[in-house]
Formats: sequence, structure tokens, C-alpha cells
Amino acid sequence: MSDVSPQSESILGIVGAIEKSSTLLPEFQRDFKWQMELTYDLFDSLAKGIFIGTIIYGKPSFAISCRELDDRPRSGKGSRRKLSIQHIGEAEARRLSNSDSFRLVLDGQQRITAIFRAVTGKDTVYLVLKKHGQLCANVSSGLEDLMDYFSGSQREDRISIRVSDVYDYERESARESTMIERLEQSLFFKRNENTWSIEAKDAIVDLYLRACQQLRDLLKREKLVSYYLLDMSLDKFCLFFERSNSKGMQLNFTDILAAKLYSGFNLRESIEKFEDENPNILPNRELIIRAISYFSSSGREIDKGYILKNLRPEHFNKYWDEVCNLYVKVLAFLYENRFMLSQKWLPSENMVLPLIVFFRELAVNRNLLEEDQLNFMRLWYWASVFANRYTGASNEVMLEDSRVLREVARMEFPKDSSYFRKLRSRLTDAEDILGFQKRASSVYKGLLNIINFDSDQGLLDWTNTSRVSLNHDKLQDHHIFPKAYLKNKYVDRPELLDMVDTVANRALIPKLTNLKIGAKPPSRYLGELLDRNPDLRISLRSHIIDDEIILDEAFDDLFEDFIRYRALSIFDVVKRVAIDPLSQYLPLQESIVGKTLDRTTKTNVGGSIRPWSDSILNSSNEVEIPVTAEYSARGSGDRYTFDATLCLDTLQPKRSRIRVNGRLLKPSPAGLACIHTVSSAKRAVNGWTFWMLHDPRTSEKRFISDLRADEALVNACIAHYG
Repeated sequence: MSDVSPQSESILGIVGAIEKSSTLLPEFQRDFKWQMELTYDLFDSLAKGIFIGTIIYGKPSFAISCRELDDRPRSGKGSRRKLSIQHIGEAEARRLSNSDSFRLVLDGQQRITAIFRAVTGKDTVYLVLKKHGQLCANVSSGLEDLMDYFSGSQREDRISIRVSDVYDYERESARESTMIERLEQSLFFKRNENTWSIEAKDAIVDLYLRACQQLRDLLKREKLVSYYLLDMSLDKFCLFFERSNSKGMQLNFTDILAAKLYSGFNLRESIEKFEDENPNILPNRELIIRAISYFSSSGREIDKGYILKNLRPEHFNKYWDEVCNLYVKVLAFLYENRFMLSQKWLPSENMVLPLIVFFRELAVNRNLLEEDQLNFMRLWYWASVFANRYTGASNEVMLEDSRVLREVARMEFPKDSSYFRKLRSRLTDAEDILGFQKRASSVYKGLLNIINFDSDQGLLDWTNTSRVSLNHDKLQDHHIFPKAYLKNKYVDRPELLDMVDTVANRALIPKLTNLKIGAKPPSRYLGELLDRNPDLRISLRSHIIDDEIILDEAFDDLFEDFIRYRALSIFDVVKRVAIDPLSQYLPLQESIVGKTLDRTTKTNVGGSIRPWSDSILNSSNEVEIPVTAEYSARGSGDRYTFDATLCLDTLQPKRSRIRVNGRLLKPSPAGLACIHTVSSAKRAVNGWTFWMLHDPRTSEKRFISDLRADEALVNACIAHYG
């Protein structure tokens, strides 16, 4: 019978079904793990009428492998014996599903195994009664009134009843004399018999028999344990495990498939072999299985329901080794070409499937990877990430991209603009980047990975300047401006605290060990790192972090400037790699032109957006303009005037630099460099409101920050100084 309404059964019913092998475990279920303390608590709950949760059984109507419940000793001889496994074919499964007794345990294995082991004596569990002097008078006491607790050992001063003894009494219809003999063999009886009067001894025997009867009644109580019995047609079974996580159950797709395939292909053993042979790779079992389904179905099916219903051991025997080799090849390709730093930080592992299809087709046609193919894959990969194409990707997306990349492997590139419309970026400007703060987001991961892609050397470790290795086990998205530091500094600036976790304030690096960061400002903890790694500046640049952050503590006050300009720098990479190349595949009116940060954006240091990255300051469109700055020394009141040259980038004024004393610096460092020639005072300088120029039209003094908001001023400077 199958029912979606809760039913109930007795402990004896549970144990009897297990002993008759009519209750089994699917082969995919994990081993019994409960410690004895949990078993004691379980029986305490049963005796007190506390709900222990619902057991879920299923009746399969498809081929599946099953194993017995664990009856092995917890230690010693036989504790490592392999549990017997039997494969039930589809016809046999259908026959058994019509039986009222046969069922598989889907959820509740630990509970019913603990019950089975205690009742049958595989585990020793005693019911310890309260002190007998408190109990003898009330002959109507129930089990809860008589019991003190459940334990794994007897007491010298209390009646202790082994649960398995009571099961034996019930199963053998034991006489009262037999039960008394078992009492007389107990530790409590032997230690205290000589101290009892005849009346006291009779009272103790009576109490023992009453407690045994109460425990027997508990074992026989029909409505004690609640369960569901589910119809296990394959479609319902698939739906059940798809939704099982929301119900708190731990059913795994590949484990279920392993049980189905067991007689002809040992999936679990094959996965373990793969892991042994590839210790630096974390195999995505589901992805490998989907690839086998793709090839088995000639590129038509990767759905879990299809896989469970149609894939057979022969499909795995045919494709397993080939797909595993392709999987390793794709991961190596992604790492070597800097598409990913780590599997755990891949924007979406589902994107690996189309690449497996691509490399298989390439091998089938015995072709080498051409530059045009590599360029297309770069565009497809990064555009897919920032289009959020694989966030909750449907099977249709994976199948479509697998078809496209299969054709690309044959040098047949897509021409339909409707496909490329699906790859348009969700990021339209640098401000969008500031909004990504959750590491589960594929775009968040993609932004950290595209920094790795844009660096010639890949991302470098901060402690030794070596390239971060594939699947480094301690890789983390480190806060550049420490969280504790910012929380202390900006107590009254909630708008800044909201941006603490932005991806623009993160760097993907191995965990910094032997370094206490806490609430230290960046210049301090990075200065300590610099003592350990003299080439730290090189490492920082690989992460699009300007090394000026460790030069002077004044930069510790420029958090907002830092994240805004770093977001701008990262967006420049996204635009160059994933947005601009896409425009050639779209009609002119649909081409995407990414915006930059608004020049009028206001910040806590006078509206500046500081240029932090040398990697993007390569413009030759420069005009040299004389600039000056005035400085009043604190304390002495002495006033100083500094002269320098502004190298104005006429295309993007916010990227301009200052030439001072033979050095080419960004405006703020240039200002600090001048101040430090006349004063040792530590102060923050916003270079954009420190340096001034003369407006060629009026000779009026203007801050150089005006160049970013006043295009007419820029044009006037170009005309006058150019």
C-alpha cells in the first residue's frame, strides 16, 4: 500500500521487518553514525511520549541496489565487515512494490538502526529505574514514573533492565520464573541480596516484573513511531529527491544513481579512483554524469529524470574514462588560460559542460585549437558570466551552449544576433560593481576571476609573489580595507559601512597566516607583510590594487575613493573583455557601450575619484599644464608654495598625473611628496583639491578636480597648452 498520509507502527514492527529483510537501505545511504548517547536520548523520548520525527519509507518500482541495516559490533572483530548488498532488478522491484511489507528507508536510518541495535542487543542499553524505595508503594505507576534514565551500564544501587532482555521475553513468551532468573544475575541483585528481608526482596522482584511489563508494552505499542510510505515510481522518486533538501533530508542525485547502476558499474568506486588519481581536482560528479548523458543521448538530454530512467551501466562503461579525461583537460585549460583561479571560485561549474563538448568535438576532428576559436571562447565565457546566463541555468541553456561550442569546434561560428543578445552584460557601469557583496553570486566570483584573467602573471600570493595554485585549499576573498577597521572608523557613516563587503574591497588570495589584522588600517598590516615579502607591490598590482596603499598612512582615510576607483578599473576590464567584443555581433543600435562612474559623484574627500591603478594609465593623449599648490604647516604657521606639471589625459581627465621633482605621481601622492619635503606631519591629502591651475579663459585659479566635471575647461586647456 502507498499513502501520503502519516501512518504509525510499533518498535517490534520496525525490528521484525528489519530481521526479515523486508526493510532495507538504498545502497546510496551513508553508514550508521550515531553515538550511544543519542540512542539513550532516543529511548528516553520514546518512553516519555516525545515525538521523535517521522520515518520516510519508499517502495521502488525500478532497478536499485540495497543493503542491510548495520548490525556490526561497534569495535573489534566484525566491526569492519562489509554489509551485504543485493541488486533488485526492475521486474523484481515491481513485484516487491506490490508487497505490503517490502520498503526502503529514505529518511530516518539513524533512528530506526539505533532502535534495532538496542532491541536486538547489538548495542547494550539499560533502563535504569528510580530508587526502589520510592517506587514500591504505587502499583499503578507507568513506565515514565518508574524510569530514571537509559544508560549503557548497570547500577549497583538501582534495578537496571537491559532492553534486549525484554525483547527476548516477548519473543520467547518467557515465563515469570525465567525473568526472575535474569534479575538474580544482575549486578544490583548480587551486590545487595544479603541485605534484604524476604519482604524487601519480594517487593524488588515485583517492581522488576512491573517495569519489564511496562517496557514490553512500549515495544508493542502500535502507534508509537510515525512514518510515511511513498509510492516510488521513478517520476515521483525524482521529484521527491529534487525537493528533499527543503524538507531537511539528505538525498543525493549521484548516490541514488550509484544504487541503480551498482550491478553493472560501480559509480562510487569509480569516483574514488578518479579522486585518487587527481588529488588536486574536486570532481563535480553531477557534471560528469550529465556529460555522459549528453553523449549517450546524442546531445539531446541532460535532465536528472532522464538520467535516472534511461542511463544504464553500459553507457558509463563506454563514456566514463573519456569524460573524466575531458573534465580534467577543461579544468587545466581554464586554469592555464586564467579563466579561473580555483574550482570553488568558478562562477558556474555548469559552464564546464559545453567546454567538455567542445574539446571532445575538437579531438574527434583531430583539430588543434585555433586563435579564432580561443577568442570566441573568451567572449562566450566572460559574456556568459556577466550576463548571468548560468545563474540557475536551465538544461536548455547548457544544451544550447553545448551545441554552439560543438559547432565552433568545427570552425562554424554562430551568426544569429539573437544568440548574442543573450550574452549582453548585466553590468552597465562601475557603480554596478559596488553592489555585488555576496560570494555566492556568479558575477561576484566572475569579477574576482576576471582580475586574474587580466593579469599577465595571474593573481599573485601576497606572502611570496608566486602565482596562486589551482584549488589552493585556503583561498579566501580577503577584505583589503579590514572590516573591523572600517566599522571603527565609520561609525557615523552607514552609507560607507554598507559597502564594506563589496567585491571592490576584496582580493582572492590564500589566507594570510601568522598575521594579526583585526582592526589595523591597510597601511599597517600591509606594511608588516612588506617586511616579509619585499615584492608585495608586484602582488598588489596583479589584483588591481595600487601599491601606494602601503606607502603612506594618509591613504587609510581614502576608503571610498579606493573602492570607487578600483570598481572603475575592474569595470574597464569587463568592458574590454566581455562587453566591447560583443558589439561586433550585434546590430549597431544594440551595441553595448558601458558607462563609467559619474564625474560628479561626491565622496568624503571633496568629490574625488582617485586614480589607483597604473595598469590603466597608459594614454598618450596628454597635455602638460603648469599647476601650483599652497600648504600651511601645522604649528609653525609657515606657508609654502609648490610648483609642478599636470599631465592631463585629455580623453579621461580623472586619470591624469602630476610630475613633481622628476617623479610622475597621481595627484594625492604628489601632494604628499611635496608636503614631506618641508614637514614630517602625517595628514591626508586629496590631490584633486590640493593642486590648482589657471583657467586660460579668465586666469582664475581652479582646482584640478574641475577638469573632471567641466568639459569646457578641458577644451580650453587643450587649446591653450596643447
